[in-house]
Amino acid sequence: MTKNEQSLATAPYIEKLKSAGMRVTEQRKAILNLLLETKKPVSVLEAHDALNKNKKKKVADLASLYRIFEAFEGLEIIHPASHNSYVLCQHMSCATNHHVLLHCNSCSGFIEMHVPAENIDPFAHFFQKSKKFKIDKHPLGLSGLCANCQ
Repeated sequence: MTKNEQSLATAPYIEKLKSAGMRVTEQRKAILNLLLETKKPVSVLEAHDALNKNKKKKVADLASLYRIFEAFEGLEIIHPASHNSYVLCQHMSCATNHHVLLHCNSCSGFIEMHVPAENIDPFAHFFQKSKKFKIDKHPLGLSGLCANCQ
């Protein structure tokens, strides 16, 4: 990916950081670029290794990376995938946070899908009514085989 392509690809994420009043640091941009390039779930430790590989000066320490990943998750820039790893949100332009992550057990790929509220809301209503549990966030993931691996 060229520098220009990276800038265009990271623009919606950068805009979300700015609108939340967060600074756009080199570390944050490096993490966004890493997540864009890998297209697979990345853990904080994997990000640390990848960002600091073959560098004389560390790009980011682990404590900073944990804080950045936590902030990104809070802004819904990234979504938890599995085993402490995260994927970049593919639907930054959506007005809703009703998304489902589909994980392929064969190729380990992830697909993020927008799900209309009318399909998710009955689940939230069911849990609220039967268990008096009000859902405020619902990272939903499903595992199976993608079309290429079937």
